[in-house]
Amino acid sequence: MNLESKINELKNQLDLAEPNIGHFNRFEAKLKGNFSKKKEPNYYKFIAIAASLVLFTSIGFNVFQANRKGVELADTSPKMKETQTYFATVIQEELTKIEKQKNTSNTKIIDDAMSQLNTLKIEYQNLTIELKNNKNKQVLIFAMIANYQQRIQVLQNLLQNLSTIKNIKKNNYENNNI
Repeated sequence: MNLESKINELKNQLDLAEPNIGHFNRFEAKLKGNFSKKKEPNYYKFIAIAASLVLFTSIGFNVFQANRKGVELADTSPKMKETQTYFATVIQEELTKIEKQKNTSNTKIIDDAMSQLNTLKIEYQNLTIELKNNKNKQVLIFAMIANYQQRIQVLQNLLQNLSTIKNIKKNNYENNNI
């Protein structure tokens, strides 16, 4: 097919009608700006307000955290730094031993001990804050050392209980197989 035959074929489908009366006047009025514009919301204001809120919130949180931060045992003297390092190392070693023994049958007892440890950590954090603000540092240092000792005791008791449970299960298994 050539182009002329295609045009003749589609000729009846073309819209050749004149527009309604006043169409050109309405169109010209719209071009001149006599029509109402929809005002789009200004998102920049909302973004600026949200950014300000986030900024002020984070600054406030950081100030609050700075006030909640205390003085660690290691910050008081080089000897206390050695003491804190020793206790932290022992605690980490005990936690590693416990993690190796963890299984589905002893999860509850381990979780209970970890809850006790968490309580002791919170107490220790409170002691660091008191140490920062208190003049009777010697009593607080002793309390912090006692807190570390209590954490180690909790972990050692847990390891002993895990060992006992393991031995009981082993003995029951051996007795059942005989």
